[in-house]
Amino acid sequence: MAGLMLRNIHKQYAKQTIVHDLNLDIDPGSFIALLGPSGCGKTTTLRMLAGLENPDCGIISLNQKLLFDSTRQTNIPAEKRNMGMVFQSYALWPHMSVADNVGYPIKLKGIKGAEYQKRVSEALETVQLADKASYSPLKLSGGQRQRVALARCLIAEPSVILLDEPLSNLDRHLRTSMEMTFRQFHRRTGATFVYVTHDQAEAMALADKIAVLDKGEIVQWATPDTIYQQPQNQWLAQFIGNGCIIYTSVNYCHQQLNTAQLQSIFASSTKGSYPIVIRPQHVHIIERNGIKARVIDSIFKGERYEITLSFFDEQVLLAYHPLPLLPNCIVDLHITQAWGVAL
Repeated sequence: MAGLMLRNIHKQYAKQTIVHDLNLDIDPGSFIALLGPSGCGKTTTLRMLAGLENPDCGIISLNQKLLFDSTRQTNIPAEKRNMGMVFQSYALWPHMSVADNVGYPIKLKGIKGAEYQKRVSEALETVQLADKASYSPLKLSGGQRQRVALARCLIAEPSVILLDEPLSNLDRHLRTSMEMTFRQFHRRTGATFVYVTHDQAEAMALADKIAVLDKGEIVQWATPDTIYQQPQNQWLAQFIGNGCIIYTSVNYCHQQLNTAQLQSIFASSTKGSYPIVIRPQHVHIIERNGIKARVIDSIFKGERYEITLSFFDEQVLLAYHPLPLLPNCIVDLHITQAWGVAL
């Protein structure tokens, strides 16, 4: 079981800082996600963990064993870090069978014969591809290729599994299926998973904790529920979920607002400069005696309609409703919850 520690990790290319003083403590056996927009430093962080790139300064340790320390000039090579990596591109050998691809890491270690065959079979059984052992990777679907990459990672029995945007090449149906595979895979192995993605839905569905990065720095490190319900600042509130930012005249930073407080705010009709985030599931359209708003648009989302509303000095809110509403009609709103965020 692996406990990972990153201290003051810094990485710069030319004169551009990619990762700035990053600190993380990752519990043994956890599933964590590095989430953020393109260029935020998440893949660079993953590659530094793997030993594929070196930090300019900082410390990385695994189970209290130093992997990298810029001060002591310690740098354990990638092949000796006991980590497995699953790439976005799968990185399978097309001239090898599925079984040979999976067995390649232990073949390099000199394992052969009955032990080799046993471990390859077990790894393929784990990802439910035992019947595809003799196939060429070129004959497999995208989801099956990703499972081959997972099996190849599993067979080496790493303490840490690093995943770099592994689902970005798959369609929505396959992504949902592979999310379940990853969860099952994590439960079976007990390894520590570090999963890089720009997709917030993936991170929320898979991770125990999420580190949200922006411009090389951690904006918030917390459980998915905390990040969604209590985002650290305005940028994160807009990056995560469908929250709308409303500006008030009172500073409610890092406070949860209830219905009574919200009614008082909206009754004043005074726009300020302090942001609060309101999620659409907390905005209810009622028959009467609510906060007045004007319907801008109704968009069908399958099981419900997403209603865009204008109110409170032309600020915008989202709500969910079972029926479409005509543009420009006036409705009453009951808002049950909001969260004050930093600028």
